Amino acid sequence: MTRFHSSARLTTPRRRSACRPQSEPLEGRQLLSAGDLDLTFGTGGFVVTSPSVEGKKTGYTQDHANAAQIQGDGKIVVAGDAVRLATGGRSDFSLVVVRY
Repeated sequence: MTRFHSSARLTTPRRRSACRPQSEPLEGRQLLSAGDLDLTFGTGGFVVTSPSVEGKKTGYTQDHANAAQIQGDGKIVVAGDAVRLATGGRSDFSLVVVRY
């Protein structure tokens, strides 16, 4: 598993969001102020996201979350990139933006 940069942002005085960049599906988390997972967010405190287009898998092999931000309505926005091998063995990079 390749890790790059992680990001955490304060959502309220008691909560923060975080993303864990990895070369597997993007993962978003919501943390309580003490750093514990907020178990009411997603499943067990986190959500794993695999890039897809209209519900179909895209074949991306590496996904990286690079930043997380909180919208005014409290939703978590994670931005990153995804890469797959295209025809001829070239790398095909795409921007990924996920909102939880």
